[in-house]
Parts: sequence; structure tokens; C-alpha cells
Amino acid sequence: LIGANLLTGILLLGHVHAGRSRALGFLVLGYLLTALIASAHLLTFPGLFADQGVLGGNHQTTPWLHLAWHALFPLFVLGYTRSTDAPPLPPHFMRVGALLIVLVVALLVLVSTSGVRWLPPLMVGTRTLPLYHWIAGAVLALTVGVLWAIVRKRPRTVLDVWLAVAMAAWMFEVALSCVLNDGTFDLGFYAGRLYGLAAALFVLGALAIDNIALHAR
Repeated sequence: LIGANLLTGILLLGHVHAGRSRALGFLVLGYLLTALIASAHLLTFPGLFADQGVLGGNHQTTPWLHLAWHALFPLFVLGYTRSTDAPPLPPHFMRVGALLIVLVVALLVLVSTSGVRWLPPLMVGTRTLPLYHWIAGAVLALTVGVLWAIVRKRPRTVLDVWLAVAMAAWMFEVALSCVLNDGTFDLGFYAGRLYGLAAALFVLGALAIDNIALHAR
């Protein structure tokens, strides 16, 4: 997931530098945020590198990071759909945006580790609490709305089509791993992760094929 999102962001960044597209700039920042939060999620996952992760926190840290991760990325995709006809990027937009993304992720990690004692619990052991499902339901509704915005976007590009496919996979991931499952390491947990990996790979594959075709032409 981390590698796929970083590579997708790098390929999109090349298009941003070539065309100064504000819409693609939002997508680049979204994939950067996703890769950074996925890295924090990896480092804080209980029992992977340490009993409570290497960044501190407790067993509530990764659920909060997971929900933030899956709520924020659709907002950047929505920004992409709403910025197609926007003016070109101003100078230093990407540098400032990347810095803000790093600061936002650092704040999320700080709140979910050092400040986790002030957050309401989402899990008891490996079982999810009702609050987790309610928040995940809101994230799922947001994802469905963003998917609808992409489907209705005109004119539609090849990237739009694959983003729609990726958001559909994102929707299935949230539904299976956050809304319909009962906790970690059940069927929904693993099936959702597979859909999440698919969502990360669809756009990457489309960009790779597009670059190959560009070189061929």
C-alpha cells in the first residue's frame, strides 16, 4: 500500500509539472497523505514491531488512524473532481501543500498516540465498539458520495474511469473492514485489506500503461 501510493503520487507529479493542473495537484497530495498515514498505521499496529507499536499509543491508536486515513483521501479525490476547470497551479503550491500534509499527518499521529487517552475508545481487545461502526458508516457515505461525483464528472478522462474503479474498491474496503466486520483478523478485516490494495493498484496500473503508450507514440 505504501509503495503503490507513493509511486502513484510520483507518476501524477510528473503530469502536474508538465501541465500545472490544480486537479492533479490535489490527487498528488491525497496519495502522499495516504502513504504517510499508512506508514504511521504500520508503525503503530499492536504486536507488529512492538506490543503497542514503535510510536507509542495503545490499541486505540490504529483504529483512529485507519478511520482518518479512509476519511481524508476521498476528500482529495472530491477536490480533484471540483478543480478540473480551475486555474493553473500557483508557484510553490506543491511544496507548501506537501509540507502541510506532513504537518497534518504528524498532528494525527500525535493525537492518536500521546493524546489517545482523551479519545473515545473504538475497540475492546480485538472487538470493535458501536462508535467505530457509526464513524465508519459516515466514512462509507462520504466515499459513496465521492464515487457518485466522479461518475457524473464531464468530460470524463481515462484517469476518471480508473479513479471511479479505485473509489468503488475503497467503498468495499470500508464496508468490509470497518462497517460489516466485528473486529480485527476476521474475514472482513482481510477481505477489506485486499480491496484496499486493489484501490491503490488500479490508478497506478492505469498511469503505468498510459506512460508506456506515451513513450510508444
